[in-house]
Amino acid sequence: LLPLAAMSELAGPAIAALAANAADDDSQGLVQGVMAALHAVAAVLGPLVFTFVFNRFTNEDAGLYLPGAPFILAALMLLAILPPAIAASRKTKEPPFGGSI
Repeated sequence: LLPLAAMSELAGPAIAALAANAADDDSQGLVQGVMAALHAVAAVLGPLVFTFVFNRFTNEDAGLYLPGAPFILAALMLLAILPPAIAASRKTKEPPFGGSI
């Protein structure tokens, strides 16, 4: 399981490369800056939100005891972003790195 989890670390640089290659030469820095800013916001808000969700579903007053609630929320967030991500990937002009499909 650990090797699979380690492979997830490859996603960030790969996404950054795809986004930069999809942008014009003049706007690649802007794209990288926006992605870095979003990463920073997620690094701050993620622990706050998921800790709050975990607390709400595991404390004594919880109507439903569900310690896996943060994972369910993360899965729902991924499912919500999947359709726009697929739509955006279909709008790219050419394959990344000059390859062919």
